[in-house]
This record gives sequence, structure tokens and C-alpha cells, in this order.
Amino acid sequence: MLFAEVFSGASQTWFISGWGILVTFPLYLAHLLFFLGIALKTERTSLSQLYLFGVLFALYESWITKVLWAGYFDSEGPSMGTFLGLGIGEFPILVFFWHPIMSFIVPTLVFEILTGKVLTGHEFILERTRRKTSMIVFFLILISTFIANGNQFDLVSANISLIGTLSIIAVLYKFTKDSDLSYLELGKRSFKLLGSYLILLYIVTFLYLLPERITTTILPYISILYSMLFQ
Repeated sequence: MLFAEVFSGASQTWFISGWGILVTFPLYLAHLLFFLGIALKTERTSLSQLYLFGVLFALYESWITKVLWAGYFDSEGPSMGTFLGLGIGEFPILVFFWHPIMSFIVPTLVFEILTGKVLTGHEFILERTRRKTSMIVFFLILISTFIANGNQFDLVSANISLIGTLSIIAVLYKFTKDSDLSYLELGKRSFKLLGSYLILLYIVTFLYLLPERITTTILPYISILYSMLFQ
């Protein structure tokens, strides 16, 4: 929620919103547990492998928000038009950057930093250097513009959203600081329940969340399914 929703300005004060608590937060949590669980179970946890899982997350998530073919919620359509039924601007940003990096890899790495237990192969990316520090500072400055814009440049709303989320993380961290990523690997029954929840979530949200965005042409669906198979 912090990196994907708050940093993008898409969710303001989600922790006091029924939609944020009941839909958005469980959606991100379920996807992270689902794909990270598969990665841990199959021992495919290198950054490149996690990146591909994040790309799959972005492709699956598109059936809920419908952004890849209909554009962002506050727009009248894809910002740069479409190619093969998908937004030229939206597809690369969401599929190749925002969801795999901000919704999957960054939260995973930050969890490793907080717990002090790093997976083999992740050490090099977490090693502190002057160059990486400069990139992080630049990144935070860039992200601040997204937060401000998403909150309509309301400084109070932006700060409440950010500080509130960080406060929740700080409290929960006290209960999880002795854990590691292996704690997120679900058993068979839990994984089946999670899969059932995701199937139900996709059916309900595809049909009833912004139904006017459901495309009547088959090309976007074919393009997304082809991209999944390609992954």
C-alpha cells in the first residue's frame, strides 16, 4: 500500500476508507502472498525471477482496474492511444515498472532490510553505496510529486496519508522484526483458500467495478493473455 498506492497518490488515507481496507489492501496482500509463495516454494527468488512474477501480477491486476486498455481512472481513455488494444503509455509503465518494482520487489526488499534477513542473491542490491544513496534520494524527490499530485496538492492530505501508513508499518514491525520471508510461505490449505479468494475477487471486480470500462473487443484480452503466456 505504501509503495504502490500512497507513493503514486492513488490512495489517500486508505486506512480510514472502507474501500481501502476491504478491497485495495487485501488485493495487494493476496497478490504478494500468492506470487511470493510460489517463488519461495519453487526457490525462484532471484531479482530477475521476482521481477517476472511482478509482471504477471500487473497483467492479472489489469482485469480488475481495466487500466491497460481503458486508461487511468481520471482520464477519458489511454493517454497515448492503443496498440494491439492496450494503452501505449499505460502498458509499459504499469507492467514493466510500477507493479513489478513498486508493488512486489521493493516491498520484499524493504521487509528484508527491516528484519535483517536477506535472501541469497539479494545482497548486492542491498549493499549501501554512495551511488545507490543518491539514486534513492532522487527517487524520493520524484515520488513526492506523485504523492502531491494524487492528493490534489493538499499538503495535509498527503502528509496524513504518508505518516499514517508509516505509523501502521512501525507498529506492525514490532510484531514481525524476528521473522523472515519464509514466514510468508503458505501451506496447501491456506494457498487454496487464497487462490479461491483471488478467483472470486477477479470475477466480482471485473463484472461490477467500473463495468463501463469492460471492453467489447477481444483484442485487449488476447494481448494480455499472450503476454502472460510469453512470461
